[in-house]
Amino acid sequence: MTHDLVIIGGGPAGSAAAHRAAQLGARVLVLEKKPMPRPKLCGGWVSRYALGLLPFAIPLQIIEVPFRRMTITDGDSTLVHSPKEPLGIFVDRARFDQFLLKQAQEAGAEVRWEKALAIRAHGAELRVTTGEAEYNASGVIIATGATGDLIKTVRPLDTARESAACLEQRVPVEYAEQLSVNEGEGRFFVGTAPHGFGWVLHHGSYILVGIGQRRSGEATLLPNFRRLWERLTLPTTLIGPIGPFRPIGHIIPLGGHPRQSGRGRCLLAGDAAGMVDAQSGEGIAGAIESGQLAAVALTRDSSSGAARTYSELCELSLLPHLRWSRRFAWGFYRNPRRVLSVLASLPDALGRYTAVVDHRESYPRYMLWLLGQRLLKSISGGRSASRRD
Repeated sequence: MTHDLVIIGGGPAGSAAAHRAAQLGARVLVLEKKPMPRPKLCGGWVSRYALGLLPFAIPLQIIEVPFRRMTITDGDSTLVHSPKEPLGIFVDRARFDQFLLKQAQEAGAEVRWEKALAIRAHGAELRVTTGEAEYNASGVIIATGATGDLIKTVRPLDTARESAACLEQRVPVEYAEQLSVNEGEGRFFVGTAPHGFGWVLHHGSYILVGIGQRRSGEATLLPNFRRLWERLTLPTTLIGPIGPFRPIGHIIPLGGHPRQSGRGRCLLAGDAAGMVDAQSGEGIAGAIESGQLAAVALTRDSSSGAARTYSELCELSLLPHLRWSRRFAWGFYRNPRRVLSVLASLPDALGRYTAVVDHRESYPRYMLWLLGQRLLKSISGGRSASRRD
C-alpha cells in the first residue's frame, strides 16, 4: 500500500505533521503502536506559543485549568508571576493527544494502531514494516519520542549528557492545602536535582509531583524524588515498594545539542529530533512546530534533499531558540541558588522569562536585560556607598 507520507507516532509532533500534510493534499498514514487515549508522562503545560501554532481551538472539555500562577523557589529566594492572561493551559496528555490525532483524521489522515518495526529503502520510496503489514511512502516522519529505536535510521540516540530523566506521580487534590498550591498554579523547586528541578502542578482535579535532571546523574533520580516528596511533607508511605503510588519515569532530550534531523526523505520531529527547551523542559510547542515543518518539507520538496529543506526551516524558527536555551540552562544550573537570588532582586524577572518561553522574547535579549539590570544595580549601589562615605 502506497502513501505520500507515513508518520510514525501519534503524539503532538506526529498529529501536527499529519494535520498539516493532509491539509496540503498529501495521502497520510499515521502508525501509532497503542490505541488512544493512553497514559503519557508529562507536566501537561501547553504554552500560549504552542496554542498559537495550532490551526484550531482547544475545546473546553480538553482544558483542565488555565495556568494562572508560576512560582520558582529554592527555599530561600522565591519568584512569583501571576499575569493577567494565563500562561497557557494544563491538560491531561491522554485526552489532549487523542484530540490532536482526531483533528488529523478529520483533515484526511488515516490512522492505524500498529507498531512500526523497521524502515528501509525500496526503490525510490521508503518501506515501513509493522507486525501486520508493509507500507510504501515517498516520505517518512519519525515522531516516536526520545528513545525509539527507529531514530537510529537517522542518527544515534542521545547520550546521557544530551537528555534528562524524569519521575512523576499523580497526587489526589486533597493534598493541595498541604502542598500550598492553588488550582492552576505551577510551583518549581530548583536545587532539588543536579541540572534539573522538581515541580508541583495543580491540574484542578489532581496534582502532579515530579522531578527531572540530566541523565548523567540518573542513579540519584529516585533518591532526589524521595527527598522532594519529603520536603513537600507528603507521607513517605504513599510511595515505594508497598505504597499505593508508583512514580513513572520518562526520558526527554535537552534541546540545543547538535543533532541530525533527517536523512534523505526520512525526518525526525518532536522529542525524536530533540526539540525541547533545555531550561524549562517545555516540549509540546517544539513537537507541534517541528511536526508541521517536517510535513511542509516533505510535501513541498519532492527531492532527496527534503532533509536539508527541513533543517533550513527549523533554523529559521526553532533551532536558535533551543541553542540559546541550552546556553542559559548551562549558566543557570551551574549555581541555581545564586542565579535565583539574583533574579529575585530584579523587577519582573520571571515575567520576562515566561515571555521567552512564549517566544515573545528571545534568550539573548533576556540575558542582555539581566546583565543590564545587574550593572545598573551595581552602579546604583556604588553611588549609594560613595554618598555614605
